[in-house]
Amino acid sequence: MNAEIEQTVRACHKCQVNRHAPPEAPMHPWEWPSKTWSWIHIDYAGPLKHREDNGTPFASQEFQDFVQRHGIKHICSSPYQPSTNGLAERAVQTFKEGMKKVTEGSIETRMAKFLVTYRLTPHATTAIAPAEMLMGRRPRSLLDVTYPNINSRVQQKQQRQKQSHDKTAQVRNFNVGDSVYILSHNREAKWITGTLIKRTGPVSFVIKLNDGRTVKRHQNQIRHKYDQYSDNKMPDISEIPDIPIPSVSNNQTDVEAVSDSNADSSDTNDNSKSVMKPSVATPRPTRTRKPPNRYGDFVYN
Repeated sequence: MNAEIEQTVRACHKCQVNRHAPPEAPMHPWEWPSKTWSWIHIDYAGPLKHREDNGTPFASQEFQDFVQRHGIKHICSSPYQPSTNGLAERAVQTFKEGMKKVTEGSIETRMAKFLVTYRLTPHATTAIAPAEMLMGRRPRSLLDVTYPNINSRVQQKQQRQKQSHDKTAQVRNFNVGDSVYILSHNREAKWITGTLIKRTGPVSFVIKLNDGRTVKRHQNQIRHKYDQYSDNKMPDISEIPDIPIPSVSNNQTDVEAVSDSNADSSDTNDNSKSVMKPSVATPRPTRTRKPPNRYGDFVYN
């Protein structure tokens, strides 16, 4: 019964579009770059004191022409999913906190002081300063000999972080052509239906909605759409087995239909009801019983 209830709820459209979000998908860490400038994460740093540190949005035509001219592959993160670009988000937070501590000079001077300090500070994951990793200008010392392999260190930290995150994660596999529900972020319905038409990354997909629109969603914003049957098709009638009808035994107790004298008089369509009255069976033989002779020797005066 529990399995049938779950299957019915899965196939209920109104239940699906208003249910809560599913558990988060397993974490997919960004691959460690093989060389400098192969991966660049960019995010807005403003507003800061009513000023913006970035220009036009990354989706503008001017920016698209720039990346195309220089042979850059531009990948946008899914909307309403800041964890996709988590490293850049954390860098912006660190930048804003650092700018609050630098109080002297103009905003350009304060920004330069912060960036110099930040780029010369060893990173928590790599244990190496960003400027040293990018430019190689930090002088070599005896302590450099004791540094472990950077790739192995990053992979170990990522693996520990993934194991901690994936304790409550749920694996969901999606393929092109699957019918899915996606978060709509509107007031009409929390989940809307569509068809997955393209995979843009390990956990990012493009979905075509029933009204013809196409949207991009992260795996955490997508759920499978189940029909009444798991294989999404009606069963073949030839596959339904014949159920034999049990025969009635001759010695089965006879029943008869009698008229119900207490039927509701207001029912104009049926003035009487028939009930099944079983025939009276012969009672079983019982032995003679008598109470024990307690207090038989008691005499009243």
